[in-house]
Amino acid sequence: MDYLSTVKVAYPKLTLYAFHLKHSLAQKPKTPVENANHFWQKCQQLGKQLGVPRLETLPALIEKENNKKTSITGEILPERILTFTAIKHNKNLHLSGEANPLEIHDTYALDLTLRYPHPEVQLTDLRGLNPDDCLLPKNINASLGQTLVFFAQPVERIDDEQAFADACVAALLSEETVRKVNIYCQHQGQLLGSPIFEYNNDADSPEEQCHLLIWLNTHSETTKLEEKGEYYYPFIDLLLCRSKIIYARSEAIWCYEQARS
Repeated sequence: MDYLSTVKVAYPKLTLYAFHLKHSLAQKPKTPVENANHFWQKCQQLGKQLGVPRLETLPALIEKENNKKTSITGEILPERILTFTAIKHNKNLHLSGEANPLEIHDTYALDLTLRYPHPEVQLTDLRGLNPDDCLLPKNINASLGQTLVFFAQPVERIDDEQAFADACVAALLSEETVRKVNIYCQHQGQLLGSPIFEYNNDADSPEEQCHLLIWLNTHSETTKLEEKGEYYYPFIDLLLCRSKIIYARSEAIWCYEQARS
């Protein structure tokens, strides 16, 4: 914890990319599954928990648009992104963010971003982006799974990027969660010129898989490309494909067990 209290990051943000089945092959074409609107109701609960009244209005806004996408890229809201600011928060940190509800083929997708727009934030304060582990799978319950992406710029030069990424994970998740889900670093690579680390617990069920990406902004070009945003929709499509593959595998395991019994 001493390390966490001395290290700082700039402009940190934590994004939840979650995917929930809207239509099922087992039902009539274009008939929503029973709990299709679960996603948006969960946003309402998160709004109450985070002190974000505008996020609480998301289900009503989506219902007004008849739960249908309004553009070729899948946006449901006419204004595309719902921006918000928390009315209460800890210390002197200003919590803001955006929500972008999407419909991609047979799936509802949610991009929910929480950010601290400050040039210096201690790692210990990052828990405010995920209080009580509210953004973890056990709380979101997305049928096709989810991915959390943390993006921030280290304030000072770091010698050990892996250790820094581990510290970010420890700051974002509770000690109990880290211990129970047994999350660990599986891979590391580069995204838009900066290092990215993949953490997972390898659960078979997409609803139990704790998938977390730590993306460290260590290059000026990364800032420009990230702000430009051309990677955004391909990135969501990639995460959705990953979630569907894991979901299909989980369903196959279940079917195999049922067949054997």
